[in-house]
Amino acid sequence: MSRKTEDREDLIRDAKAYSRRVEFCLDLHRHRTIVFAGFRTNGAVSIYFDTDPVYHFNPLGELRRAFVDNQIIKAEQRRLVRWSTRRTETQVEMLRDVLPETQQKEFCRTVHGTLHALHQGLCKSKPEMTRQVPAEGDVIADLQTWLASPQEVRIADSPRVA
Repeated sequence: MSRKTEDREDLIRDAKAYSRRVEFCLDLHRHRTIVFAGFRTNGAVSIYFDTDPVYHFNPLGELRRAFVDNQIIKAEQRRLVRWSTRRTETQVEMLRDVLPETQQKEFCRTVHGTLHALHQGLCKSKPEMTRQVPAEGDVIADLQTWLASPQEVRIADSPRVA
């Protein structure tokens, strides 16, 4: 996903894997943030804060993937693995790095804090909804319900959606 807003994917139009999806603006951390939330039919959820961070959860609410600070994070056997690229003149290498337990816990605390801030922001002020699919219903209310589940961030066994 591009870092430039004008090059941003149109997730409402293109992310058809999410049967229910919404895009809205909300003041988070003292700046206006575009949030996209999508729900798959199996209950998996993805939340995009502008273009970074992005969090993907499986139907059990476990973190399966993330994109944070231009880094791909994937769940593997209930551990977080950071994937990065190293470019040389002749090739591009994908580097795999299992996060140490302390970094993994800190990452999960950060995810929890970001989700908590989103929930608080939705409770304190009315978001400016841009678009929603389907047009009927209230996907923001569904997101609030999902966010209200007080739980620590658990790591999935796999980065796959199901």
